[in-house]
Amino acid sequence: MVRAWQEGAETILPDHIIPNPKGIAKAILRGDPGRVYTHMRAIVKESGGTFVSASETEIREARQLALDLEGIDICFSAATAVASVIKQTRGNAINKDAIILVN
Repeated sequence: MVRAWQEGAETILPDHIIPNPKGIAKAILRGDPGRVYTHMRAIVKESGGTFVSASETEIREARQLALDLEGIDICFSAATAVASVIKQTRGNAINKDAIILVN
């Protein structure tokens, strides 16, 4: 979905499909997100949001941070969203005073 978003694609195209996705965030591994992407894209556009990727290292660090700071043991899929917010904040893409929703 991130690649499709970055390319400005309205739908998932064949080159966006990953036949055998691998990673630690099992709940969000989708080889073909075609049915979900158009809905997610609309929500992201309407809210002024974006799609962001996160590396396994960033995901692991975000998971540990949630545990250390909040005492919450989140799964790797949830940690992916947290990692993306951290990444966007560090890159100054998110105003530190902004109210955001993390899916």
